[in-house]
Amino acid sequence: MTSFEELVYRYEARIFNFLANRCAMPHARDLTQEALNTAFNLARRLGIRVDNPVEKALAIKTMIIQSSQKECFLPEQISLLLQHSSEEWKTVTLVGCYTGARLGDCARMKWANVDFEKSH
Repeated sequence: MTSFEELVYRYEARIFNFLANRCAMPHARDLTQEALNTAFNLARRLGIRVDNPVEKALAIKTMIIQSSQKECFLPEQISLLLQHSSEEWKTVTLVGCYTGARLGDCARMKWANVDFEKSH
């Protein structure tokens, strides 16, 4: 590999590592991958490049081990969040803490969706 190709390869690997480690939405990671892959495939078809470094980065993507478990907030962290939240966000935060629901789902909840009679 030339130094430029190696630099591009490392850059691609860093993008995928950054997105994976920051718990980015898989959709954002996939869009980034798709956009870069398209650009490098076009460069290859136009004769600007002979290879696609995104394909090389994808080869190492399988080596990145991701845990499906997420770290939970500590009680002290939740208290700090609640101290600095508006009333509306306090409710959303507490619903998330008590139910384990995702933040977006908590924010979209409506009283019409709550049924205290139904047990499941």
